[in-house]
Amino acid sequence: MKRLRNSQGVKSLCAGLLLIVAIASTCKGDLGGWITFGSTQEGDWDIWAVRPDGTGLKQLTNLPGMQLEPQWSPDSRKIMYTSSGPSGGGTRSQLWVYDWATGTSTKIYDAHDYQGQNLGSFDLMQPSWSPDGNKILFREDSSYNNPHITLINADGTGRQIVPAQSGFVTHPSWALNGKAFVYDRRNSGLSYTHDLWVYDFTQTGDILSGTNHRLTQGAGSESTTKNNPDWMPGGDIVFTWGHNLAIIDPGHSPTWGNPASPDVTFLTNEGTYEEASWSPDLSHLIYERSLNGNYDLWTMDLTTQAQTRVISLPGDQANPDWGNPVPVPGAVLLGYLGFATALGVLRRHRTKQPN
Repeated sequence: MKRLRNSQGVKSLCAGLLLIVAIASTCKGDLGGWITFGSTQEGDWDIWAVRPDGTGLKQLTNLPGMQLEPQWSPDSRKIMYTSSGPSGGGTRSQLWVYDWATGTSTKIYDAHDYQGQNLGSFDLMQPSWSPDGNKILFREDSSYNNPHITLINADGTGRQIVPAQSGFVTHPSWALNGKAFVYDRRNSGLSYTHDLWVYDFTQTGDILSGTNHRLTQGAGSESTTKNNPDWMPGGDIVFTWGHNLAIIDPGHSPTWGNPASPDVTFLTNEGTYEEASWSPDLSHLIYERSLNGNYDLWTMDLTTQAQTRVISLPGDQANPDWGNPVPVPGAVLLGYLGFATALGVLRRHRTKQPN
């Protein structure tokens, strides 16, 4: 073995070892990053952020009306959210982007006045960044109770309506390859009939020329409705099944899973859960949970299924999303491996439930 000839070489070696230790520590559960969410703790809805251990709580917006559904950009530099605008109002017709480094917000889209066109009383919800950060999907209501899935560029231009399945469609979430997204759809005019669908344009490469595939079926009651999907990079989808958390393996394009017998893993059974999404390293989930009439933020370790309350605040906390503004190199890759092991354990013990 050659001897290191100078202190700089020793320092470089030590730095490399420390980096490996830091990555391994992160993937073992020393959770980092920030969780952003909507909160009514000071009256109306605004966007807040907190560390996964419940420290560092800070307010990101302070506007009248409703600011909700924050979502980190893929590079965790920005947070997109829906807004009713500085003047308040009963519907959220605007998309804003908060810059984490500067603490400033910029409006990128206003449904009431898109490029000089008055589109009427639109309401928009559930925005979702594309994996490359260049596109945004969201639900947009052109009239009461008649939403569709809309696509825009990240700067708010290029508005297009995506031909997803007709009906009450909500909660789009992209696949890692950017050539498909999952969404939920109400199957009739009745409440509690949401099931999961995939819109796939892998074969055509054109989002306006895709195919709809049903992932689940049989929703007809509050206990069997399936909604709020969030697609894990490269694999499974976490969603809410009757106010419980579940994970589904959707299959692959062009042949997706069988909706009559979906490959589902159930994580909870208490019926108190909503709006789950993945941690950056895929080892945990962040979600809303109601135990006392108000929703608080909780995390679940997917290896042990242990649940931890992140923070308890006045009012409701909603739509949590977990970002990592200072990414750790390699942590996500190692996280995939840890998650695959954990999910394998869960699936060996999963319980199928009837539609």
